[in-house]
Amino acid sequence: MITERAYCERQTAVRWYGVKIEPHAPYARYLWISFTSRRERRVWRRGAYPGEPKYFLIATSDGTPLYDSRVDVPCDMVEWAKMREEHPLQDIRQFIHVV
Repeated sequence: MITERAYCERQTAVRWYGVKIEPHAPYARYLWISFTSRRERRVWRRGAYPGEPKYFLIATSDGTPLYDSRVDVPCDMVEWAKMREEHPLQDIRQFIHVV
């Protein structure tokens, strides 16, 4: 399960995922989450940069945590909380489930 938390939360079953942290101008550390949905062959990518009010949580389908992007790429949680207050109707709850 990969949880992207920003304006909303999303849920999608996946067959495969990968995490990569690399320099990406102008950031020294940029996070890439790549995954393939169970029903598609296309690889999707999501990204996050330091200080952005967005983060990713990766867990197994039973909820066992595997990775938290805030460890490698810090998220401004004060800004994230403020954004969630400004956009309360966008709580769609989409997670990405690892199968």
